[in-house]
Amino acid sequence: MISYFPVYKDQLKETTEDKTQQALDVKCNHAADLIFEIVAEFQIARHIYRCQIHPQVVCFASFYFGFFIIFLSGHRMGGGAVAFAIFDRDHVRLLNIINDLYQKHTYDLELFIHCSLDIIDEKAPKANEMFLGHLYSNQKYKSYGFITNTGVRMVLVLEANNIDLKDLDVRGIFKRFHTLYCNAISNPFHTFGSEIRSELLDSISGKQLCVVTVSPQSVCSIAVKRQISVPDAAKLIASYFFSKGFHYVIDSSIGRAFSLEAAYQEFCSTSSRPVLVSACPGFVCYAEKSHGAFLLPFLSKVRSPQAMCGALVKDFLSHQFGVLPSAIYHATVMPCFDKKLEASRPDFYVHDSDIRETDCVLSTVEIDCLLDDVQEIVESQESGWLGDFSRGILYGNDGGTSGGFLDVLVRRFAKEHSAEFTEQRIARNVDAVFVSRDGDVILRTARIYGFRNIQNFVRKLKNNNSTYDYVEVMACPSACGNGGAQIRGETANDRERILTSVEKAFAEIKHGSALEIRKIEEAWSELNPEWRTLLYTQYHKVDSNIAQKLQW
Repeated sequence: MISYFPVYKDQLKETTEDKTQQALDVKCNHAADLIFEIVAEFQIARHIYRCQIHPQVVCFASFYFGFFIIFLSGHRMGGGAVAFAIFDRDHVRLLNIINDLYQKHTYDLELFIHCSLDIIDEKAPKANEMFLGHLYSNQKYKSYGFITNTGVRMVLVLEANNIDLKDLDVRGIFKRFHTLYCNAISNPFHTFGSEIRSELLDSISGKQLCVVTVSPQSVCSIAVKRQISVPDAAKLIASYFFSKGFHYVIDSSIGRAFSLEAAYQEFCSTSSRPVLVSACPGFVCYAEKSHGAFLLPFLSKVRSPQAMCGALVKDFLSHQFGVLPSAIYHATVMPCFDKKLEASRPDFYVHDSDIRETDCVLSTVEIDCLLDDVQEIVESQESGWLGDFSRGILYGNDGGTSGGFLDVLVRRFAKEHSAEFTEQRIARNVDAVFVSRDGDVILRTARIYGFRNIQNFVRKLKNNNSTYDYVEVMACPSACGNGGAQIRGETANDRERILTSVEKAFAEIKHGSALEIRKIEEAWSELNPEWRTLLYTQYHKVDSNIAQKLQW
């Protein structure tokens, strides 16, 4: 059976500019007998073009993907949705859902679905659109079909006497399924053509220790959307995961603190310039694919906060609690879909094993959809960093939602060299920061956000026209607070207003993590004397036969 989370009609709030979808949503909201059920999880990473995934990457089913299954009861509607199936171009079944009320008729439904599939094959060569309309009927059922531009077939089975869903409504339903299907197969852990599964709860049920790492950017986005305080949003998120059997919910700022310290020490110990520092997997994929041999030597080897937390959970907590890494489940909540790609990198496995340090990555928008299910707020009894998040205590960092790599380095460098720093706007999403002493500039740094600006910088770097010593790089304009997986507004003005509110909320996080970091360092040093090697990663040039001509 496919496990799923129930999401009732008053909890499902989607927004779309498509009139067909709006009409369907109106019908759904006003149909007293219409119940939404969401199979397992939610939509998966986009921007997949930035990273070419090897075809043998296995389907890691605990990532959040989903398909909406619509069930209609028969009290006043006169019949309802019975089954839904997806097949690839070779008729291999990818997904098959049968309404629980019709499980005893499974054999008949299987025959009916395959008859419908034959009709799709007859209609497809003549079709001039994806929606194929009504396919086949008998005394009990009727079916509708849809075929994608890659030959994937979808069949929706309704009761024969259902007269409430018109072709326009069914077309809208298929459009929703198609969108979610595209999101599902974009999952870097999904093997194309394999069965679509969902096993989040099964994945954690057999584990001795289950930990969730949550980014403060995600917390701020949810707080702004729900119009609650950041501490209350943290408590809400933690309570949801506690209700699902997780043991600890922690702030990714703990991992970021390790990243910031390691990044500063790395800069001071290397003579190579410039150093490009980034916690952005989108930029890393771009560097590896488009400019590998040239650009990778400049990249900071320090792990991102998510990857740092992966090591913290699967190494430090493994040693501290005496639990094997294979018995630990680690999930994260991040403001960026590309963090799912980062977690799939072979560099982030437990040493000499096939165990991932981060098993599951959820986006801000995905977890926000689940929070309406929280019935009560639960706080951890654990002291310190393992329990602080559930009590609404976040650590945050200086330097805004980008992570503060440049700000921390500049302030610390200026202090140690008795110098001053000044900031200058170079262009939109490009800022230069100079450290000066006695009138002489001794350090040149810059923040460069957005792919257009990144490309311009790389061109200058190749032409030896860059004088920067240290560059903080992010793919998203306005950095991680504006990540692709954050909650967005409908209009440009709404998005700008929300981003401003998220950045303001983030800036108000004032708790320091220095004391907790010292405690972890001391304990980690005793448990694993080689722990500092886990603070760094490697990058790999990706060869591609496709010319990289994409321009932003």
